[in-house]
Amino acid sequence: MSVDHYTPEQVAIDCLNRVPYTTQDVVIDVGSGINKVWYNNLNTKYKLEYEIREGNDFLKCDTKADWIVGNPPFDIFWDVLEHSMLLSQKGIAFLMSTNCINSMFLPRRLKLVEEAGFGITALHVLNINKWRGRYFFVTYTKVSKHMISYDTMSYK
Repeated sequence: MSVDHYTPEQVAIDCLNRVPYTTQDVVIDVGSGINKVWYNNLNTKYKLEYEIREGNDFLKCDTKADWIVGNPPFDIFWDVLEHSMLLSQKGIAFLMSTNCINSMFLPRRLKLVEEAGFGITALHVLNINKWRGRYFFVTYTKVSKHMISYDTMSYK
């Protein structure tokens, strides 16, 4: 059973200010939750929200978007990121926990992200005390140069 952790509004505002979307971009909030702070603070004319508990499952979405943003459920994070890479035309920006970062920064997953045409181009570290501290806002964009390098081999 997952525990709901809704994003504090100021965190969503500050994170969204780091995303280089325009007011003309189509932006999807992948998991708007009950408080809808990501969706409500998107400064664009073209925005969509998905919330599974409202019968609107992002993993069934087939709408292309310029940007996909938010605080997806950490227990299905990889599934959400993979699906986002199929739909995003410009970039993806997600809030991640330390555990999520540990599972996303595996060389094989970084390689899959790169093969999908994306790279991590920004990583912002923040503290959210009510959630036990450190979190990361990670931006993936369609780029030719990635800020992170990796080895797929294991050293002995």
